[in-house]
Amino acid sequence: MVQSLVYSINGDASRANKAQTTAQSLYRSYEFPSIQLKLHEAILHAPTDPSNALNEAVKIMQDLSPERRIARVRVNARRVINALPGPACTLPAAQDLRTLISAQSPATHL
Repeated sequence: MVQSLVYSINGDASRANKAQTTAQSLYRSYEFPSIQLKLHEAILHAPTDPSNALNEAVKIMQDLSPERRIARVRVNARRVINALPGPACTLPAAQDLRTLISAQSPATHL
């Protein structure tokens, strides 16, 4: 899974896709590693297709109940924003994603 993140951040689509496919086969779609891998894909595409990457990251976060938006998921969602080209940071979906990231899950208040 680390390879997926590293290749995604570095924009190496071929290696990132291979790492993601291999890793996804190990997890069920609802497990946290699978969710993180989906966010890695959004990280990969954020520099070249910011609108779609943001929309995908927002959908991933919205599909999670607040208590499942744990720190490791929020960190990867933040990486999508960090990978955006400058002008894309002002897109409405970027603000939506920031809002979802900053919303604390009930478990983090304990």
